[in-house]
Amino acid sequence: MIIVGGVYSEYCHYPYWNQIFGSGGRGAAALTRLGVHEVTLHTCLPDSSLVAAHATLSPYGIDVQALKSDFINEFIYTHPLADPSIQPFPARRSEIPPAISGDVVLVYGMLEGLPHISGRRLIFDPQSEAEAQTATDTLTAQEVALVLNQKEFELNYGDQDPQQVAQRLLKDSNICTIVIKNGPYGCRVIDTTGSYYVPVFPTRSVFKIGSGDIFSASFAKFWGIDNMSPVQAAQNASKCTALYCETRSVDSITLFGEYQSHPRERRHTPRVYLAGPFFSLAQRFLVEEARSALIKLGADVFSPLHEVGFDLPVELIAKEDLRGLESCSVVFALITDLDPGTIFEIGFAKARNIPVVMFGEGVKEEHLTMLVGTGCIHSTDFCSSIYNAIWEGM
Repeated sequence: MIIVGGVYSEYCHYPYWNQIFGSGGRGAAALTRLGVHEVTLHTCLPDSSLVAAHATLSPYGIDVQALKSDFINEFIYTHPLADPSIQPFPARRSEIPPAISGDVVLVYGMLEGLPHISGRRLIFDPQSEAEAQTATDTLTAQEVALVLNQKEFELNYGDQDPQQVAQRLLKDSNICTIVIKNGPYGCRVIDTTGSYYVPVFPTRSVFKIGSGDIFSASFAKFWGIDNMSPVQAAQNASKCTALYCETRSVDSITLFGEYQSHPRERRHTPRVYLAGPFFSLAQRFLVEEARSALIKLGADVFSPLHEVGFDLPVELIAKEDLRGLESCSVVFALITDLDPGTIFEIGFAKARNIPVVMFGEGVKEEHLTMLVGTGCIHSTDFCSSIYNAIWEGM
């Protein structure tokens, strides 16, 4: 099978991650672990990075065909939900890419640009908002499956109804299947037979970097090679993605057939009460980061800092904060500093059977006894705690 995609350096501060993978490398590795033989990856790499890239990819038995580029790009994340800093930028290649053809081809959008690609079946993951429409001009196939995320869809098609957009694309192009991924809420699969919802498989630990690459590669195997229906392929791809997110290991996806997690459907938009102190610069930064991450994932957030403030009489502040808490479906609590107000809000929520998810670093276990003992979910990983708050609230 042929894969076209970038190989990049990836660095994350929290949790620590330092690997050379990129979408192309990770997708190719995933396909080998799902039993696909003779995997060829077409990518771009500078001579200085060939040895490091081969060290990562050669254990998977991948045949790497690399055009020469000026440098390898590095994606630097503060945490997996943060927008990465890409260094250096923009990417450039120094060779003219030849046309690529194959039977089933998995194509990821690349910083260096795509050559013309043809095949019987193409699976295209644009990887960026700009690539979602333009790169389809370079793809020629009998059948194309377009796999994109909600943000890519919205920036290309605005607030148009996804099903109407999909039906137009299905009618006027060689696209036969469209998968719209929506992070913690699962995905929608649209083909000529209709529109179908595929629920998410929640995990306590969530490592988001590369999760979309795993989904697209798994979908390519199940739909492109195994000829499963798009819905069944997406369901299996969701299981593979959950295993990767939980373990941070491509190898774990081989267990998708035995995966026992129960899918969770979106019943309503999660309304999250953001509990946490904001009395220092560090505390304020964390509140802002948490609020931004929750909103980006589609949550309706009640933040006492933003909704009530601190210039009112204390009795009124407390009344308005608790009124907001009672209107929420979940509490997301920042407990690193064990702030008394935050602990009170946790207890108030538990007394009203409102689920609580906590993020806290460096908190001693003995300080968590009553919190964890009453069913609060605690994580020292920011991304995992944000996702669990979404899932508990929906």
